[in-house]
Amino acid sequence: MVQVRQLPHISDRGEIDIPRWLGQLPFEMDDDTERDLSDACGLLRECRAAQGVETGDWAAGGDCFLAGLEIAQILADLGVDRECLLAGMLYRGVREERIARKRVAERFGGGVN
Repeated sequence: MVQVRQLPHISDRGEIDIPRWLGQLPFEMDDDTERDLSDACGLLRECRAAQGVETGDWAAGGDCFLAGLEIAQILADLGVDRECLLAGMLYRGVREERIARKRVAERFGGGVN
């Protein structure tokens, strides 16, 4: 696989530095948005341990946390708004039923859900 962007937020041990990741996003953030993105990362971390449903696609068995960060990076590059960025981050976890839509709506609002 070809890597097209550097991943300075991932350590040699594969650990993700969330504050560093947030700092490199090309996205204008106030404190509330930074807290929301950080909270979304927390939900995605929880997804790693949750048993999801088989989606029958090529992404089966992948890491919805890393996928969420990668999706968010692409969406931030495209200049989307906060709700779209959060929805993109959480999409795979919700699709695989690792995160309940109700939980997303309660924490981030209906626009993200």
